[in-house]
Amino acid sequence: MKHYTKLLTLIFVIAFVINTNAAEIKVIQGKSYGNMVWYNLVDDQMSSADLKQWDIMFLVKGQNAAIHINDAANVKLWEVVGAKIDDYGKQIDTIGLTSNSNKFKEWYNSDSTWAIGAFNCGLNGFDGDGNFGWGSYNMATHSISGTKFFIIKDVNNVYYQIKIDDLAGGVFYFEYKSLDGKIDKSIEFKKSSVSPKTFGYFSLSNPEEKLVFEPNNWSLVFGKYVAQVVDNNGNKQPYPVNGVRHNVGYRSVRVDTDEPNTEKAPTELYAYSPKISTIGHEWKKLDANFNWSVPDDRVYFVFTPDAEVYRLVFKTFSGSSTGETTFEKTKENVVVVSVDETSKLSLALAPSVLSSGQPIKLVYNSDKSVQGNIDITDILGNNFYSTITDFNSANYLSLNPILPKGMYFVKIAINGTPQVLKLIVQ
Repeated sequence: MKHYTKLLTLIFVIAFVINTNAAEIKVIQGKSYGNMVWYNLVDDQMSSADLKQWDIMFLVKGQNAAIHINDAANVKLWEVVGAKIDDYGKQIDTIGLTSNSNKFKEWYNSDSTWAIGAFNCGLNGFDGDGNFGWGSYNMATHSISGTKFFIIKDVNNVYYQIKIDDLAGGVFYFEYKSLDGKIDKSIEFKKSSVSPKTFGYFSLSNPEEKLVFEPNNWSLVFGKYVAQVVDNNGNKQPYPVNGVRHNVGYRSVRVDTDEPNTEKAPTELYAYSPKISTIGHEWKKLDANFNWSVPDDRVYFVFTPDAEVYRLVFKTFSGSSTGETTFEKTKENVVVVSVDETSKLSLALAPSVLSSGQPIKLVYNSDKSVQGNIDITDILGNNFYSTITDFNSANYLSLNPILPKGMYFVKIAINGTPQVLKLIVQ
């Protein structure tokens, strides 16, 4: 028997061929998992960095407004509940910072998506009403304006007030000051300064230093993070773990099987999860004697943005003494069908960022004609365009609504099943 669950991969790299198809990979995080390691499935290249070098990570790839904390190095973030961004800079009584959640709400990075960091307070405004936690979408300026301020503890255990003023024109504008008043900074962080990387890194104690750690192309990152772990009462609780997460645009799946080296990879895209911690931390086990083991009844498959599939079979894990993991990697000769699980129709905007007046091109794959409804709304729910059309073997539609500059959602409903795509008009 076998079943699919949602999990992914772990750590640093040295590769050597063990047969014509498989390579054995060794990833080393170091003692106490002190390094973060980025690894590329295509060429086995990697880079690593000491966890203590940064406090904040800005998601710079694509249209995103996520800001993460370095939870791997025990950086903490609290929202000052009920306070407004204009209250930033005023003296704060921090009694109850770690215990009074009615006054100080602690936030964590999502372990499901890179699009939500701790500063986003569990929200991705692109998926809803434009609320990004630290700020909200401004229809007048087409930027994201700050609405809250926070208290952050950095890697050196220094506490600061911090606020994100704006994200405008690809630039994050933010300010922070230490609670003792000795440090007071106003910063502009340009996404373009680190493009085409996935994240830009920032140190509160060394704001002038340009931090570049990850390579331009990486598939998996191995290291510590805070996961939402189910406790004995069935409730999810934040808990520090060491594991593997995949990059933006990747998908992965775990298959439980008695034949991990020969099990066939899934051929339908919906079997692969976009959850970044699909491999996560549960591919290894710690027994009652505190010895690590790696179960031999599972295999992981990773689907890349280039539609390639890689098989990963974990072999060994040393634990915190050296942080060493080995696994076998094999590139699979398989075609994955990009079909939606429910509507059986894959849809995309090409491109998803347009100039005002430019037609919208909706591309899809369909081997038969189906009818669907298309609605275009702004983030406030105002409808700008509606139509009923046939999706046939032409595999694309050109739409010509009149849309002012802003962010929109293109909703396509086929057989009652909706899909929503994000559209930006510049």
